[in-house]
Amino acid sequence: MKTQYIFFLLIGTVLLTCNDFLDREPLDSASTDKYLKEESDLAAYSAKLYESLPSHKEYGMGIFKNDNNSDNQAASNPNDKFVKGQTRVEQTLKEGDDPWNFSTIRSVNYFINTVRPRLENGELGGTGENNEHYLGEMYFFRAWFYFLKLADLGDFPILKEWISEDYETVREASKRRPRNEVARFILQDLDSAYILMKTTSPMSNRLTRNCAALLKSRVALFEATWEKYHKNTARVPGGTGWPGAEKEYLKGFSIDIESEIRFFLTEAMNAASIVADSHSLHGNYEELFNSKSLTGINEALLWRQYDASLTPSVNHFVVGYIQRDGGGNTGFTRSMVQSFLMENGLPVYANGSGYQGDTSYETVAAGRDPRFHYNILLPGDLLSEKASFNEYVVNGEGYYYRAPITQPQNENKCPTGYSVKKD
Repeated sequence: MKTQYIFFLLIGTVLLTCNDFLDREPLDSASTDKYLKEESDLAAYSAKLYESLPSHKEYGMGIFKNDNNSDNQAASNPNDKFVKGQTRVEQTLKEGDDPWNFSTIRSVNYFINTVRPRLENGELGGTGENNEHYLGEMYFFRAWFYFLKLADLGDFPILKEWISEDYETVREASKRRPRNEVARFILQDLDSAYILMKTTSPMSNRLTRNCAALLKSRVALFEATWEKYHKNTARVPGGTGWPGAEKEYLKGFSIDIESEIRFFLTEAMNAASIVADSHSLHGNYEELFNSKSLTGINEALLWRQYDASLTPSVNHFVVGYIQRDGGGNTGFTRSMVQSFLMENGLPVYANGSGYQGDTSYETVAAGRDPRFHYNILLPGDLLSEKASFNEYVVNGEGYYYRAPITQPQNENKCPTGYSVKKD
């Protein structure tokens, strides 16, 4: 009997323990009742979205190669945009490239819909102004994601709420609104971001209210010029052949296109003035674009500090490719180089410009606008990292002397002979 009693007692203890284990919160996701109630939660949630910004992409090469699709820079392989008949619609999309992906907008809406009432009701821990700032960051990111959609698709659904996955609910919410309404919605979000965010962020190298004003000026100018140069076409609401005219839910829609253009141009100028009036131009152009740290440079609104000691997932190899070998599989084209004015303000082809030709780096750089020297690597420029194939060494320091045109690895090559200097 004593043995049976001990046996049943052990079983009861195990069952109680199992119940306690099963009653715990899920370990692979945050509880909606317990998360987003502290300042640290808000800061961490919004920090993850910084990866969507061009300068904060994980691993990638940042934005220094974006102009490879233009006549300013070129890679080893020609861009298909310059080959007749080769620009085609992608048959498959890379992960994250689907313009109809709502995952980021959904996550931002969840944050706003959850945090805003908690903030208004005084239910958040931490400093009130900091919590407002992080809410402002999320309005900024919703505007940023919608700006990407506006650029890709034009007319687009406007979702302000976190909606359920019910089919009818999703179908109703997926009705596209005219692009001018989408642009106005973006500006409203950026106004909210500007009001909520602080002039100096609670944490270093994060968004501030002037970042919201800067993006607002860009969005407004983008939409104003789009409507101006595409008016009366199917690409602008109310234009000939505009698909929205056939939609029943847009039956009562009307637009004064000239008034809309003036509205967006005015918004662009006003927002730009806010930034320009509060940030003086930095006197040293070279320091602004070729410094390891932008601390103390008032003109830099948002920048990312890179640390070689950090893991590759939060770092990148741009500096290594540019300042070690002058490569990175990119280089300025000759037409780009020729576009730099002379120091006297004349173009290279003008009589009396003083241009000495491009038979060598020395002649092509002689007498040029100082910005020429800030953007293009020239013989004698100090490199941050040494590589045997493009540098000469003096007292242990490596100095650039030629572009690595013949390197077998594309990532180490400069295919044009003009190496990018800005890092």
